[in-house]
Amino acid sequence: MLLLGDMELPPSGLIPTVEILDLVNAEGGVVIAAHPFRRVYTEHSQNLGDLVYELDLDGVELNAKCSKTENTLARKAAKIRNLALMGGSDAHRDQDLGRMVTGFYDPIEHEDDLILAIRAHRCRPLTYY
Repeated sequence: MLLLGDMELPPSGLIPTVEILDLVNAEGGVVIAAHPFRRVYTEHSQNLGDLVYELDLDGVELNAKCSKTENTLARKAAKIRNLALMGGSDAHRDQDLGRMVTGFYDPIEHEDDLILAIRAHRCRPLTYY
């Protein structure tokens, strides 16, 4: 999950996802589901999968490291839920930087501009690979 905004979250620890989303939304932030359908590679990680249809989200991320099928599922969920569609590189190596990014239709000068653009769907994923 990508949480954006000026908010005060509780101290770190195990907090149920729904409670965190409620806090972010109550404080005027936005919540983006990061690569929600990406295949899980370890026993300790999970993807959101079909929870994107239930959670209080503002957007869904397409990701350069996801398969075409995984990104197609994310795109479909965003369309069905009327959520903003974002792009992300998920870069852990220099050569992965900028392979997929989020483009905005309007200038983003402040965090408030970013939040408003996402809520208004004034953004789109852009690929460079």
